[in-house]
Amino acid sequence: FDNEYAPMFFTAIQIIRDDLTTSSVLLEKLSSLYENYKNEAVREKVASVIVGDFISHYKYSQDFAGGLEVIKKATEEYSLSDEFIDEYMKRKATIPGSPFPEDVALVDAHGKSFDFSKLKGKYVYVDMWASWCAPCCKEVPYFQKLEKELKNEDVVFVSVSCDSDEQAWKKKMADLNMHGIQLFDKDNTLGDALNVKGIPFYLIYDKQGNLHTYNAKRPSTGEVIKDILEGLK
Repeated sequence: FDNEYAPMFFTAIQIIRDDLTTSSVLLEKLSSLYENYKNEAVREKVASVIVGDFISHYKYSQDFAGGLEVIKKATEEYSLSDEFIDEYMKRKATIPGSPFPEDVALVDAHGKSFDFSKLKGKYVYVDMWASWCAPCCKEVPYFQKLEKELKNEDVVFVSVSCDSDEQAWKKKMADLNMHGIQLFDKDNTLGDALNVKGIPFYLIYDKQGNLHTYNAKRPSTGEVIKDILEGLK
């Protein structure tokens, strides 16, 4: 596979990636790649996949600074694009205390842009879902029940759809009788910024508009999430 044709086939790239060291350490994988393959096109393509995997699966909240140093070292040692550093930095929004991601384009059912900062002064429980996601739809009645029964006026509820089809989103909202703040994120800009790999996904933002809880409890946990939200002051 060490030739100019390999990068044309994604299967070949996968085989090369999987044939490298079994180590999960990014720098060790890159070292194995550059030691065993000499074709520059192969190196560039496989390195891109390896670094992309690292960025997608890294646990940012555990050691953001440490991961950043790894990415910086990888780009310097192997002359990789600084775009990888930029992509890594975007995931800082997953760390509690970080502000709501910039450049996230949310619109309401009327197509009007929604400014998340207008919710400052309240805690915000965010539900990320999609019309095609069965587990998401199963959570909606619990979400509505929680919103109705919660006695903490300092908490507001927001649903953000990552549907690519706006009409499918609107139809499912009607089918499920969804109310309150319903927003649409067609290009999944919020999901990308928050490194969300599966939905439904829940978050809590504090009164300053900063992330309070990443991967919060689901509405279907009942009293568990209710007690958490009731305790926010």
